[in-house]
Amino acid sequence: MKENKWETIYVADIESNGLLEEKDGIPAADRIWCLSYCNCKDGEVFTITTEEEIRNFFLQKNTSIVMHNGVLFDGRLVEKLFRFKTT
Repeated sequence: MKENKWETIYVADIESNGLLEEKDGIPAADRIWCLSYCNCKDGEVFTITTEEEIRNFFLQKNTSIVMHNGVLFDGRLVEKLFRFKTT
């Protein structure tokens, strides 16, 4: 049997103070208010709110993160604010 390289799988969503780009006079997001996630192995749910916690969440090794709107918003905003790739 092939070993699974992903030790942990999370389902997550972020809430921010805006959209990716300025629109109709509303400034672009410059802050993530919180990130809530569920550990798929045990079903536990957590919410983190500090920039350091959120950054470290995305820098975990051997982890797969499934985002609510990861391709079009969540991942792109994380990359924009923290300046690293999420894929």
